[in-house]
Amino acid sequence: MIIVQKSAELVEKTLGKQKKDFNVAYRPISFLISKSVNDGLLVYNVMTKCVVLLDDRDINAFMKSDFAVENWFCVPADFDEYTTVFQIRKFGSLFLGNSNVIDKYTILTTSDCNARCFYCYEQGVPKIPMSLETADMVIKYVLAHYGGKKIRINWFGGEPLYNVKVIDYISKELTQHGVDFVSNMISNGYLFDSSIIKKAKDLWNLQWVQITLDGTEKVYNKTKRFIYKDINPFRKVTQNIEEISKCGITVYIRLNVDKYNVDDIYSLVDYIIEKYSGNSYIYVYLHQLYENIQKGGVKRTNEERVRLFADMRFLESRLAASGFRVIGKRLPTILPINACMADSNSAIMILPSGKLGRCEHYIDSFFCGDLENGITNQVNYKLFEELEPYGQQCKKCAFLPDCFSLRKCAKSKICLPVMRDRIFDKQRIKLENTYKYFINKKKERSRRRWN
Repeated sequence: MIIVQKSAELVEKTLGKQKKDFNVAYRPISFLISKSVNDGLLVYNVMTKCVVLLDDRDINAFMKSDFAVENWFCVPADFDEYTTVFQIRKFGSLFLGNSNVIDKYTILTTSDCNARCFYCYEQGVPKIPMSLETADMVIKYVLAHYGGKKIRINWFGGEPLYNVKVIDYISKELTQHGVDFVSNMISNGYLFDSSIIKKAKDLWNLQWVQITLDGTEKVYNKTKRFIYKDINPFRKVTQNIEEISKCGITVYIRLNVDKYNVDDIYSLVDYIIEKYSGNSYIYVYLHQLYENIQKGGVKRTNEERVRLFADMRFLESRLAASGFRVIGKRLPTILPINACMADSNSAIMILPSGKLGRCEHYIDSFFCGDLENGITNQVNYKLFEELEPYGQQCKKCAFLPDCFSLRKCAKSKICLPVMRDRIFDKQRIKLENTYKYFINKKKERSRRRWN
């Protein structure tokens, strides 16, 4: 047996090592995911984050070993995994405390956009750019909540590049005030050019940008409906993706998939493999459009969902086989205590008007304060921390320790077997990537010793 990844620190502090009782019957914990590799079998404990490599002959022996019990791979027959996960999360929240420090910001530079996607959830929202006066207040707010460690800014919109001067201004001011920051961006990619890419790298400290493709040229151009008429948007954006990656900025290509375009996405994946294969700065992942904002407002049937997710699983496996990495290339080393920025006390969203919110899917409602007065509406603030009740099928799901279902989340709450299968496909890819990383690190240490 080889330990590939140790247990998370939070789990170690909360649970410690499990003491073996020879009078108790043990069983495997419900939170195990495995993956066969050339060297044996990788076993991942989703609750503890511990990963071990077992020789195929050692699998049965391992489950009876002291190590398996001490490290929570095996638990007593009557052990309550579900309650234990929530106890760890609660301890983590208390351990981190309610600090005044904020290290994650989503800043909407504008609510205006140069595209007119039919599925955009911001339709009907007033088109407001952030002023330099509001940007000054952003600087003051960041400085007031700065804890001395690196912060991350997510530039959002609308289309964030519709207001480049505000991005420039905030970035320059933060740098002059000695704030250590990096940034990322959600963009349609159209407005990037050589000068903006250089600023993104040198001034904005941009690490990655997410750019959505909705299909091949004809489908993409029809879906995006850019306001420009003299340029082919698909060709421009796909070329910009290449130029951004050449500068050392990672590009996450998100493929929006729904029943209206799923057949065309097959052709798009072929195009992406041909154009970007071998580019280590380009990641590709598929994302189903939210059911509540689907064209015409018609929700999918379960049969349509099954077909859609089956298509997505196939396309993701094709991309992986062609060398493309999924988001989060390795397994996490910590047990999450919150779902995203919406329920994190160390994150906040700043709207162009200066109002504060908790989720970019609610830019016209459920505000919790403003830049001048801080958090003033605790009801709206706490609203984003409420969870949906977990179903019986959830309580024994191997992915439960990493799963959150927030009441206010715009995503579908439906979870079908084909959806869970897709999640576990990704976990197994990450599991194998974690092992490859471990092997490479081991080889690197060996080279250093010999040198």
